[in-house]
Amino acid sequence: MPNYQWYAKPSGGYNWGSVEETNNAMMIYSILSGEGWTVNAIAGAVGNMRHESGLNPWRWEGDWIWYPDNTPPRYSPTGEYINNHGYGLVQYTPNGKYTLSPTAQSLPGFNPNYQGHDGNPNDGTAQMLFTSRYGDWIKRDWAPPQYQMYYDEFKQSTESAELLARVWLWCYEFPGNIESEYIPRSQSAAYFYELFTGEPPEPPPPTPIPPYIPQRGRKIPFMTKSWKTP
Repeated sequence: MPNYQWYAKPSGGYNWGSVEETNNAMMIYSILSGEGWTVNAIAGAVGNMRHESGLNPWRWEGDWIWYPDNTPPRYSPTGEYINNHGYGLVQYTPNGKYTLSPTAQSLPGFNPNYQGHDGNPNDGTAQMLFTSRYGDWIKRDWAPPQYQMYYDEFKQSTESAELLARVWLWCYEFPGNIESEYIPRSQSAAYFYELFTGEPPEPPPPTPIPPYIPQRGRKIPFMTKSWKTP
C-alpha cells in the first residue's frame, strides 16, 4: 500500500477526489481495517464522514473554531447553536465527548485543533480509534427495521456499502434533515468502496426512503446525542 498521510486544515472540507481527501480516506481505511472492520462497513462510514466534515480531521461545525467543551449543546428557536460545536471527522457533539475524554487522550495521535492550540493532523488516527472502540451507537431503536444493527454487527457486515451508509446515517449520525441526506451519503459510500477495492459495488436492493415520524415525549433529533465522556 502506498504511503498515505493525514491532511488537516483549520476550516472547510476537502474537494471531492482531491489528493487530501484520498489520503485521509485511505488512512481511515487502514486504521479501521486494522480494527477488524469490513471494507463495506468502512465505505459506509466514510461516505457519511465526507458529508459531516469533508474528511478534514480538524473540521469544526460551521467552521467556527471552538474550544474543548462538554456542555450539552443548546439551540436557538431558529436552530442555530448557542453553545458548543461538533468536531472532527464524525463531528463529535458536543466536542468534549472526544476532546475532553481521558480515553481519547490516551490514544496515539491525540492532538485536536482548537482555539489557542495548534493541533496535529495525526489527530485523525486517535479519532478513528476512538470511534471504532468507543463509538456511541445510540439511535438504533429509532431506525427503520431494515437499518437496525448493533455496532459490532455493523463493523462485521458484508451488506452493501450503500445500505451500510444508511445504517450509519440512522444509528450514528441521525441528522435533523435525514431524508435529504439519504441518497448522497449512499452514493459517497459507493464511491469510497470502489476507491478501497478497485471494484464498483453491487447495488443494494431498492428500499423506500422512510419518513421521520417524531415520537411523543422524545427530544428532536439533533438534541439527543449523548454527551457522556468515556
